Amino acid sequence: MEPPSSSISTPSTNKKRFTGCSDKWINLPDLKDCIGRKDDFTAICKICNSEIAIQYEGRRALTVHVNSAKHKKMVTARKTFQIDNFIMKKDTKEEISVVNSEIGLVYHNVKHGLSYNSLECLAKAIKLLQIIKLQQK
Repeated sequence: MEPPSSSISTPSTNKKRFTGCSDKWINLPDLKDCIGRKDDFTAICKICNSEIAIQYEGRRALTVHVNSAKHKKMVTARKTFQIDNFIMKKDTKEEISVVNSEIGLVYHNVKHGLSYNSLECLAKAIKLLQIIKLQQK
């Protein structure tokens, strides 16, 4: 025997609801530096350049991404390999000392009427001596 069919239909409980991107999430202190909005259901990580689907998990998807190993590795890499670490800062004591030495050398050549060719040769010799000093340290 079959169970009696009922004429009343029951609503489906498996309906998925999408979560939209909230500006509150993007402006949170732990997310505002790295997460941006791409569209209503997708966020983008500014550090990893990866897209995060937030339509099903919402803020949890953002938190999971920020705590992921890939994201943490990229944050560490970004902090350690900044271009500023490789460029000499302006007006350092070393730079001022070099500029003063160069000015003194040019003044000396002009005062004594020496040719520019001798100045060029002298500059090459000084560079060579400084390289030798650095190798000895």
